[in-house]
Amino acid sequence: MFFLLVAACMLTLALSTTPLWAQGVAQQQVDLSSVFNVAGIYTDGTSPINGGLDGGGAAYSSIAMAATAPPTSGSITGAAPSYPTLSLPQSPNTIIFNFGPTNALDAVSGCAPVGPNCTVSAAAGPITLPTGEFTVLELVGTGVQGGQTGTVTVGYTDGSSDTFSQGFSDWYSGGPYNIGESIALLMPYRLSGGSPDNRNFRVYNYTIAINATKTVQSLTLPNNRDIVILAATLVAIPGYATSPGTPSATTVSPGSSVTVPVTVTSEAGYSGTVTLNCTVSPAIATSGATAPGCSFSPAQVTVGVGAPGSSTLTFSPAASKTASGVKTRSNLFYAFWLPITGLALVGFGRDSGSARRKKLVGLLILGMLLAGIIATPACVTYTHLGNVGTPPGNYTIAITGVDANGLTQLGAGGIVTVAVQ
Repeated sequence: MFFLLVAACMLTLALSTTPLWAQGVAQQQVDLSSVFNVAGIYTDGTSPINGGLDGGGAAYSSIAMAATAPPTSGSITGAAPSYPTLSLPQSPNTIIFNFGPTNALDAVSGCAPVGPNCTVSAAAGPITLPTGEFTVLELVGTGVQGGQTGTVTVGYTDGSSDTFSQGFSDWYSGGPYNIGESIALLMPYRLSGGSPDNRNFRVYNYTIAINATKTVQSLTLPNNRDIVILAATLVAIPGYATSPGTPSATTVSPGSSVTVPVTVTSEAGYSGTVTLNCTVSPAIATSGATAPGCSFSPAQVTVGVGAPGSSTLTFSPAASKTASGVKTRSNLFYAFWLPITGLALVGFGRDSGSARRKKLVGLLILGMLLAGIIATPACVTYTHLGNVGTPPGNYTIAITGVDANGLTQLGAGGIVTVAVQ
């Protein structure tokens, strides 16, 4: 039959995921052949070597894989594609995986190829990766002997690396599924000693976001015999990164400004126009205070592969405005005080002796009280504070960008801190 004739062919699996980008996607399939140590895919009637995929003589059926369409919206639908290619209807986000030959060592587990059951645990790798900037590492594989957890390490050409912890569900028992894990194929049987085991078995897809601002160099797969990887593909979702240069000053007085050069670079093959934005924190909540200004010149930059865009950020704290004048009511004070004093003197002239002195003292006290009550508002200085400008303190400016298709920047973007005196 046709299936048997192509047993040594490369099997290609195409998976469709939710679109994450607005322009073309570059892919590089990873060659795992240097670390193949597990026989994972076999034709029906053939017993797997080296313990098979699970170390106990079981493996995936290439015929079952070819007869099963990948899931769509969580269910198995659609016509089965032709072997050796499995694919969904073409879309801009189809991911292609290349598998090793059937009936041979064609998968990777964290073990050395020692003995028939591959029982010696060792990390698989490092595996040389295609050079380039990529945003996502896609894996196809499974856990066996129950759900498993392992680490995947991606090394970069600058000597740094990222290590990711990933859960791998069992190929039979399945979920609850792990973060970044989805079913790639749900097949009606597997091979056990060459014969069909008529239960549902799964192949999983794992999506791991990697650092798109660095160039990948190597891949190290989990140090766990019960995690099996069948294929890997690097996906470049084009994007851009914003980064600030050195500010013209780290402190600034209200009414002055600080400038910061900003560079926008292409990542993973991006080209387009980016509109820059800035956000200042903390926010100004004080009544009468003014938030500092923040702007770019130019506000839009054109970015291409090997052609970064440049702009200048200007941070401008506001100065306070001159306070209004002082108003007093001293004239009004004297206008009331003089008649009262006059009344007191008149009373002094009409009376005599101690009675007259007592009355004079009483009138003086009364006059002083009345004058104080009337004159008190006039003696207060009324000053309108107006706009007090930007309060002193440390301010953080976050730089972000968005392109014409709504594609946001890769990474957190640029952060600048300036102290307002």
